[in-house]
Amino acid sequence: MHLDLRNLVRYTILDWRKIQILWFSIILISTTSRAEHDYHIGIIDIHYNDSSKALEVAVKMFVHDFEAALKKQGIENLQLGTTQESDKADEYVIRYFLKNLEISLNDSVSFGQFIGKEVEDEHLWTYWEITKVQSLKKVGVKATMLFEIFDDQSFIVYLQNGILKESMLLNRQQPREFVIFE
Repeated sequence: MHLDLRNLVRYTILDWRKIQILWFSIILISTTSRAEHDYHIGIIDIHYNDSSKALEVAVKMFVHDFEAALKKQGIENLQLGTTQESDKADEYVIRYFLKNLEISLNDSVSFGQFIGKEVEDEHLWTYWEITKVQSLKKVGVKATMLFEIFDDQSFIVYLQNGILKESMLLNRQQPREFVIFE
């Protein structure tokens, strides 16, 4: 792909705006306590690794919100990130995400392999990988995590394919969106 100076400036300005949104989101998420919070926002970071031909996906949300969503389904006492974490925690995480996170690549739905999870401060990070992705032209993301407990739940999605970067905002009113990389 050939980028002329005009497009490079345009992408730089768009990237700066996205960086500002990212920093605002990080500050907003990291400054809350374990108590209830007035906003419900998570992050989905999707990166295409051209050398391994894989799509790497990381999802961040409040751990207590995630546990509340599972509790609503009758799954209690997960205690994620503690020494008392349930032996079935990974199984429940995988099952929940298979129902609530859908990624389509080039018009074909793909299910990522669960790589792992970690709890950092009050946040749950889950990691997924979709392998054998020869090229990435169109990406669709549908995220409905935590919608069953919060009407205002949103996810900021960051996508990177080489030097091309895009972002989108998903919520109950618009849980699915597509990006075309050209």
